[in-house]
Amino acid sequence: MDERSSRLLEECRRDAVAWTGQLVRLNSENPPGGELACARRCGEILTELGMDVTIDEFAPGRANVTAFAGERERLGSVWNGHLDTVPAKDGWEDPPFGAVVRDGSLWGRGSADMKSGCAAMMAAAKYILRSGAQLRRGLALTLVADEECVNQGALRLRQTTPLTAAACVVCEPTRLQVHYGNRGFTSYYVRTYGRSCHGCEPWKGVNAIYKMAHALVMLERFAAAFSDRTNPQLGRATMSVGTIRGGSSLNTVPDFCEVEVEARVFPGMRAEDICRELQALLGGEAEVSVRSELPASLAALDSPIVRTASRCVERVTGQKAVVTKFPACSEASFFSKGYGIPTVLLGPGDIGCAHKANEHVAVEEIRQAVAIYAMLMEAYSVKEKTERGNN
Repeated sequence: MDERSSRLLEECRRDAVAWTGQLVRLNSENPPGGELACARRCGEILTELGMDVTIDEFAPGRANVTAFAGERERLGSVWNGHLDTVPAKDGWEDPPFGAVVRDGSLWGRGSADMKSGCAAMMAAAKYILRSGAQLRRGLALTLVADEECVNQGALRLRQTTPLTAAACVVCEPTRLQVHYGNRGFTSYYVRTYGRSCHGCEPWKGVNAIYKMAHALVMLERFAAAFSDRTNPQLGRATMSVGTIRGGSSLNTVPDFCEVEVEARVFPGMRAEDICRELQALLGGEAEVSVRSELPASLAALDSPIVRTASRCVERVTGQKAVVTKFPACSEASFFSKGYGIPTVLLGPGDIGCAHKANEHVAVEEIRQAVAIYAMLMEAYSVKEKTERGNN
């Protein structure tokens, strides 16, 4: 890398840290959801880079950002991040929206999950576009709302924005490891019905909570057996009851009870099929219906995107790339399954410190992410396939 390129990369690295702080200071907790301020700031940054930017406010205060450089119909890579965060709640040593930098880390809600990833992808795009490189294939950045709840932003993106590309990187916090995919997230309602009556004469009614108690015993046994289902890359499937609601008052026999069940699944495991299994298990004891479905995402270990991402990580960090699965759910399947684009997850920060107090991200990881992303963007959007060799 020549001196001019080194100076530009250093400028982009500084920008990424500064932009992470700016985004953390903009509260986008979800619920209630309010990503518009973050979307506008990202839109300003990307517009200054000369990208073709759209801010899509699809609901009050909820917005996606899309930015394109080069040919939209011939994209090399797509980059994705989400602008919302989970609520901050209590227990913070520093203000959750203060973006305090200390001990080599930037602290605040969303710093790891995943405003640093969003900032790093924008800084990498700046490096590519200011370097004078000729884009042989287009480049797309997508920053979406509502990842932490019901994926309204990603669903909206699928409706509004066609995408075809050679590769996609979802910039979730992976500690700069290359994550080839994640289990899918499916969820279900299980409901029992009874007959209400005055609590002083319970024998005149049918207690829906008692019926649910029987159903829960069967669900617990089913969940234990469900974990025997395995995938060589993604590990074990899991199932768990997460919520329960029932009854209207203490002195009334309840006529309704509901639990929500989640299952982490592999490619090929469909919510409809699991729903039928649960209904067959519970029979007439309860009624089961699908609540949500987000499929699994999985790239082959020898796929070009996994190999290329690993090579870029090794060149920047000087260490052998760790290639593994993402432990949580993500929106990767919107790209790998929905758009048919080979997808990996790769970003600064540790998912283990997300969704809790004192979330933080190492400043050096943000800086390294910029260089890794820039190298990947160059591989897919600047160099021709033949120039990339077998990667």
